[in-house]
Amino acid sequence: MTAHWSLEHVLGYLRTWSSTQRFIIAKGTDPLEQIIDDLRTAWGDAQQTRNVTWPLVLRVGIKGSEESPKE
Repeated sequence: MTAHWSLEHVLGYLRTWSSTQRFIIAKGTDPLEQIIDDLRTAWGDAQQTRNVTWPLVLRVGIKGSEESPKE
């Protein structure tokens, strides 16, 4: 899957992850703050959009089927 995002969009997406939210609740701090300076340096102009790509995996089955989904 590919999207065309700004750095702030990427950071916003990372903050939606349940693991990020659990960390914030447990530690009282945003874990992205530990890497945000490095991300900004690597990204360059924060307003510039870039292609962001990640794999998309689907697990498909038939409702009511006793068979395991095919991979």
